[in-house]
Amino acid sequence: MVWGTIILGAGGILTLVTYNAAQSGGAYFIFWGAMLVGGMSLLRGLWGWFANQD
Repeated sequence: MVWGTIILGAGGILTLVTYNAAQSGGAYFIFWGAMLVGGMSLLRGLWGWFANQD
């Protein structure tokens, strides 16, 4: 769950950094793969955590 949050956050931060570094009308990267994998990992961790609550 922690790694999912880290990967999701890193993908978002890297996307924002490349967006801000791009000149007007320039190209930038969207790290959708990192955000997707991180989000899926986070959701799986939350699902398991809620499923094992007593």
